[in-house]
Amino acid sequence: MNMLSSTGYYGMGITTIADYILKENMYDFAGSDVHHQRHINDFSSELKVKNVDGFECLLAKNKYFEATPLE
Repeated sequence: MNMLSSTGYYGMGITTIADYILKENMYDFAGSDVHHQRHINDFSSELKVKNVDGFECLLAKNKYFEATPLE
């Protein structure tokens, strides 16, 4: 999931679709596609998705993708 979809950055139609996909548990990973300061600033916006619990669970899945130290 592009996390900006959860803030309404791309419009409420995209946010509604993102919310549905969250509800259906179809996302495996959350990330961003930051290209400029406006993208970064929008992360301080209130979440527009209704399924906040699903969004929090999705973010928790990210820990499985954390880099492990090289041995």
